[in-house]
This record gives sequence, structure tokens and C-alpha cells, in this order.
Amino acid sequence: MLRGNRDYRPTSFQFLHPEDREQQVPQRALEAARKSGRFEAEWWRIRRDGTRFWALAVIDAVRDESGELIGFRQGHQRHDGAGRGAAAAGG
Repeated sequence: MLRGNRDYRPTSFQFLHPEDREQQVPQRALEAARKSGRFEAEWWRIRRDGTRFWALAVIDAVRDESGELIGFRQGHQRHDGAGRGAAAAGG
């Protein structure tokens, strides 16, 4: 779980495409999840071996019983071999 303070330093975003990190996509995604409770988007992810894949990313805001933001939960689903991401990658 990513902690919910205002100084976002999410290590789980390390596998985003470099241009997305440069454009502060992770920070904007966390802010959207904080405001609305959930953020969903499709984007390129980078595997440890450097190959990329198109994925649906979901970030949920996690709140305590009083409604105070305590962190974020992040998940993604790969779309290898199908969809517009694979077509854009030539797959």
C-alpha cells in the first residue's frame, strides 16, 4: 500500500513508461484517487526485462473508519495480445 501523505514517492510506479513519469502521471493519478476514491486508466508499463505491455491500472484510496486517507491500493491487469495497446505496439 502506498502511504497517503502529500509527499508522494510511490516506488510501485517505477515500471511506468519514462515519459509518463516525466509528465507526473503518477502524482496526478494519486490526486485523482484521493479526490474521487478511485482512478482507472490504461497505459504502458515496463517489465523488469525492459519490454513493455499495455495494462489497465486501478488505484483505490484507502481510508480509515473516520474517512481519513491512510494510503492507496494499486493493481493492474495486462492486455497482452489484444486491444489498442497491442496494436500500437505492433502486436
